[in-house]
Amino acid sequence: MDAENSMSIMEIEPRSDYLGEIYGMEPHEFVQAGKGLMEYIVKFISSLRSQPAVAKVAFGYLRPMIPEKSPNKPEDWDKIMDDFDRLISPGVQSFLHPRFVSYFPLGSSFPSILGEALIASLGTLAFSVEAAPAATELENICLDWMAKATGLPDFFLFKSKKGGGCMQPSASDVMMVIMLSARHNAIQKYKKKNPQMSETDILGKLVMYSSEETHSCVRKGAKLCLINHRVLPTDDRFRFRGATLEKAIKADKEKGLYPFLAFATIGTTSTASVDAIDELGKVCKREDLYFHVDGAYGGCFMICPEYRHFLKGIEYVDSYNFNPNKNLLVAPDSSLMVRNKKNHTSAFMIDAAYLNDEDTEDSAQYYDYRNWGIALSRRFRALKLWFVMRKYGVSGLQEHIRRNVAVARVFEELIRKDDRFEIFNDVNMSLVCIRLKGSDPLNEKLFEMVRETHAVFLSQTMVKNQFVIRVSVDSPHATGADMKDIYKIISKQASELLDDLKLKGKIGTISIQKQGESSGNPDGTSQIDKIEAPKPSGSGNLARELPGKTSRPDSYGEHLPTGDLGHLISPFN
Repeated sequence: MDAENSMSIMEIEPRSDYLGEIYGMEPHEFVQAGKGLMEYIVKFISSLRSQPAVAKVAFGYLRPMIPEKSPNKPEDWDKIMDDFDRLISPGVQSFLHPRFVSYFPLGSSFPSILGEALIASLGTLAFSVEAAPAATELENICLDWMAKATGLPDFFLFKSKKGGGCMQPSASDVMMVIMLSARHNAIQKYKKKNPQMSETDILGKLVMYSSEETHSCVRKGAKLCLINHRVLPTDDRFRFRGATLEKAIKADKEKGLYPFLAFATIGTTSTASVDAIDELGKVCKREDLYFHVDGAYGGCFMICPEYRHFLKGIEYVDSYNFNPNKNLLVAPDSSLMVRNKKNHTSAFMIDAAYLNDEDTEDSAQYYDYRNWGIALSRRFRALKLWFVMRKYGVSGLQEHIRRNVAVARVFEELIRKDDRFEIFNDVNMSLVCIRLKGSDPLNEKLFEMVRETHAVFLSQTMVKNQFVIRVSVDSPHATGADMKDIYKIISKQASELLDDLKLKGKIGTISIQKQGESSGNPDGTSQIDKIEAPKPSGSGNLARELPGKTSRPDSYGEHLPTGDLGHLISPFN
């Protein structure tokens, strides 16, 4: 062996001080940097209240301050952190801010943060029992824990042998995985009935169903999976109803199509409405459709027994997802539970040797998480969930949910006492949807004015062709005092808007007619309905009155949507 090759071998021999070379820091430097980072995290979280709720920078601010090329030589860690604090931090929009009441929450807690750090250090990928025995089994165990804690039926548990669960990166990933699995099984089913048909021809006839309030990721998934997707109307409380689904299925069957999948939601994104799971489940069972329920937001509330009436009909459900990161203090990942893991995984297995009739639900491949979805490289996701569930306990997580709901009620009551506003949704959980009584342009203008204060971060949505302002109260830092401050900010901007319109002669009085009341104008509108907003969206006014007080009826009543069946989105057109 020549000297050059000998030297190469010597250079790769392990040394006692090699960690600094391959890990980018000497061990003592890492410990010091880690301590400093933990102190920075605590300082950041502790100072959230003093920071603006809306970041005061716009996209594009950062590039001029960052070099065009990555550094060629190593840089000092303190300099890197200083640049983060100076350059990156001002553009961080923290969902944890007490006056961030925009989107649904992002879970975080010290146990979850520590779990993420440990996950990154272990160097394991949880794609199979053989490759990651502890990661795989802990995920099994934690999902069984969470299913029991949130009142789900035993058939979803790994302990039941047939059922089980898997942690996915997000609810959007779950929806895609469910579509792929249900599509695969439906094609096999109809291929047996019609052996002369190609799988492509069968796919062109498959139809899935969701409501106009189902999360947009379902529409995206249908587009990517090449599935005909019928979007159906909701009732006057924004709920997907059984009779609506049944009517659509009947019409599609008459056209020679193959209905195979339906989605329902517990806690819709726009209004946190809860679909009629019991009604829809009975229809799906009778018509032999796969039935999935999205509990990404609402599922977290099921950890409190007082919310489990929303699970009525869960016995009909084939799969169910919930996001512990939404309201259970865990960093992002979504959880999927299925009734039949063998059917679910059959869509994702690519080794023909796996597919034999002698397999049982205890066979290893049904526990290998590479067979539960698209990804092969999977993080040790369950570890942070295990940390949080142990450190808080079920009682601590229940306390967190109940506290958020109590804080949301403070804002709700303040709005109810202000006759300029209306509550637009049933406040089932901790989302309060509001409108200033009047037109969409009026509400859009109010929304812009509040956002421009940088003191509170709101979000907006369109429901039944109306512009609605969402106030989602989910930050663990939010208090009743914060809700009073948010109300004061919204109220002040509303007063300024209405006063300005009055001074400009746009309205004769500050009093605004409720929807459906006479305005005195020949066309049935008030002057305030005629103002223009910089960016109008949507059109039309839905003339109806929502209940003045939140109610939680035992039954859904007869408030079914009228009109057409909704629209079919076909990827083949």
